[in-house]
Amino acid sequence: MLEARGFIVAAWQEGRRAGPAEGPGRILVTGRLEDGRSFAALVRAPPPSLFVAAGDGERAKAALAGRATLDPAPWWDLPGQPLARLEVPEGGLGHADRALERAGIAHVARERPRADEALLARGLHGPVLLRGEAQPGRRVDLVFVEPALEPCRSEATLAWLALDLETDRQGGIVAASLAGAGGAGEVLFLGPALGAPGVTSYDTETALLGALTRRIVARDPDVITGWNVLDFDLPVLARRAAARGVALDIGRTAQAASVVERDGRRALFDLPGRAVLDAMRLVRGSGER
Repeated sequence: MLEARGFIVAAWQEGRRAGPAEGPGRILVTGRLEDGRSFAALVRAPPPSLFVAAGDGERAKAALAGRATLDPAPWWDLPGQPLARLEVPEGGLGHADRALERAGIAHVARERPRADEALLARGLHGPVLLRGEAQPGRRVDLVFVEPALEPCRSEATLAWLALDLETDRQGGIVAASLAGAGGAGEVLFLGPALGAPGVTSYDTETALLGALTRRIVARDPDVITGWNVLDFDLPVLARRAAARGVALDIGRTAQAASVVERDGRRALFDLPGRAVLDAMRLVRGSGER
């Protein structure tokens, strides 16, 4: 049994990164412990639930014929009206909706908690105390399976990695620099050997991209940052990796990183197990010149 304090960097529901489809799964959490080791934890995902008026709670439970559990905790909506919450099995929201409709009971809301919401319900917003069995991982130092998680005070220091790319007029990547997590700064360069310390040269863009993905994984950052990294560097990296047939395997799972387009909103970069903070967006959002 291990007890460790750390900080949660990323959390998502297993099998649900691409959408909200129902199905069994667990919440995957990654972060950094106070002793400097990276960690992952797999915890049971909360079941979906329905909310009805508090006075309809027992009647709704009976209408669902043993397919729901009535939460004994008190709940309210925003105006302050009391509610009853019924947990239903995974995949059971549709059945529950129809059963309540037949019984003439209106549901006020339905909930399929996202990973971050499930953690917030436990009082977790970063610092975390983990208790449980741990074993060595492949992309992290330790893996906890269904540990107890509690909020706490933590002095864990996150590992930050600054990324910067240089491109040619055709949009190909000709250089990449990494600074921060994992040691001294380094430059990956497309072209002849320069003989400069910290600079490694590659004959082809494909070789440079393959080396860059390996170096990011080896340096194991919690956070990737840079100037305009979300609107330039990471999308360019994803595009050039796809063009060259290089798997953008830079996260903490086997799933490749990717750009997530959103209608009418800025694109996101899905980087499993790590966080991305764009320095330019942060500065512009700060109100400071």
